[in-house]
Amino acid sequence: MGGYGLFSRKKAKRAAVLCYHGVTRRSPNELREVPNSFLHIPVHLFEAQIRFIEKFFNPITLDLLVDAMEGKSLLPDRSVLVTFDDGYKSVHQLAKPILEKYSIKPSVFVTAPGGSALEMMWPDRVFCYFQKLGQKDRDIYQTIEGMKELGNEQRKAALEEILQKTSVSLDSLPEECRIMSEEDVRDLSKSGFDIGSHSSTHPILSKMSADEQSEEIAQSKVRLEKITGKPVEAFAYPNGRVQDFNEDTVRILKEKGYRTAFTTVEGYSSPDSDPYRLRRFFVMGNLPTYEFCHRMTMSWPSKYRVV
Repeated sequence: MGGYGLFSRKKAKRAAVLCYHGVTRRSPNELREVPNSFLHIPVHLFEAQIRFIEKFFNPITLDLLVDAMEGKSLLPDRSVLVTFDDGYKSVHQLAKPILEKYSIKPSVFVTAPGGSALEMMWPDRVFCYFQKLGQKDRDIYQTIEGMKELGNEQRKAALEEILQKTSVSLDSLPEECRIMSEEDVRDLSKSGFDIGSHSSTHPILSKMSADEQSEEIAQSKVRLEKITGKPVEAFAYPNGRVQDFNEDTVRILKEKGYRTAFTTVEGYSSPDSDPYRLRRFFVMGNLPTYEFCHRMTMSWPSKYRVV
């Protein structure tokens, strides 16, 4: 990894905001039966990436990035902000010790937890259901993407039909699917991790009316602030593509007191970026360490391929 460190010193004052999801103890081969496995990075790869960031870059906090955009401070050279979406329990169990080891304080965008270890992100539940029916992974991914394109009421109806046909017990639930409890979120916050909102139920916001979006966004903020006892001022759009939110979404975020919001559109963030359309780099779970180092320092691509 050392050779790539030389190139890291040439980066301009902009921030690479990395978007992770879950961490896993499983090897890549063992992940094949896990729903949406590409979201979960093996723990040894995660630590190698975090070690590289700590050694050759300047890890920053969300507050520093937002302050820079508001003209209150300057970004250091080679700034990197680590973020997580969704709120998987592995962030608390596996990622937290590694991040603390290297003194990195990430931002964790949580789909407001219900306090039950049995709750799942709805794409994971859909995956589990169709996997039990014997469908191929590629076909299941297409089904999930198709549900994202539905109107919100249609998506909820389709999901409710699936919920009525399947039940999930704690013993049968893959570890990677479990979400954080309220106590997990509270502990992360007490440990200095920034807690942001990822909505209440992970809908595609652009498929909702302005009133529905307002309720979705407001409820998540209120709930997370109650859990942490701290202001929640950052938001990550569910799915995060440009078509997944709209002007109503941005207006509501401003009205509710959010200072910034993140997309999954690839690119760097800088002080002159739109604070409600910040870009990130999506870190796939199957990304080899050498490729991560190369992309961080030289050629982060504009496209990803799920394999």
